[in-house]
Amino acid sequence: MEGGAATNPYSPPTGDIEYREPRRPEVFARALYSPRQMLAASLFGSFLIGLLMLWLNYRAMALKRQARLALLVGIPLAIFWVTILPSMRLGPVFAMVAGFQFYGFCNPIQGPAVYRHYAAGGQRTAFLIRTAVDDVCELEVR
Repeated sequence: MEGGAATNPYSPPTGDIEYREPRRPEVFARALYSPRQMLAASLFGSFLIGLLMLWLNYRAMALKRQARLALLVGIPLAIFWVTILPSMRLGPVFAMVAGFQFYGFCNPIQGPAVYRHYAAGGQRTAFLIRTAVDDVCELEVR
């Protein structure tokens, strides 16, 4: 070995060889709906509005597969909601119970990510936007 420090080819590597999964950003680029906003929308509006908010959150989080799955499962439920429930005698009671069940579904699924987003200073969806979405969906239902 001439002139310099020789490296041993049999020595273990000294660099960082452990792969670490990159962390997802805590703050998403777009504003998110909270599970409580989804509860209010499904209670006072319809299941379709809550489903729309769930889908918009998945799109804002760049989770396209979950967004498609929410629509695939949710649209048949929304059709049931709009066609069958108004003719039922206990429709308003069932709507209230189903709204709370929707909240119980949304809170563990999206709640932690939404609340981390809020805690890190992420944008909240404005009440006026949510109200406009509610009004548009109510016109669709009628």
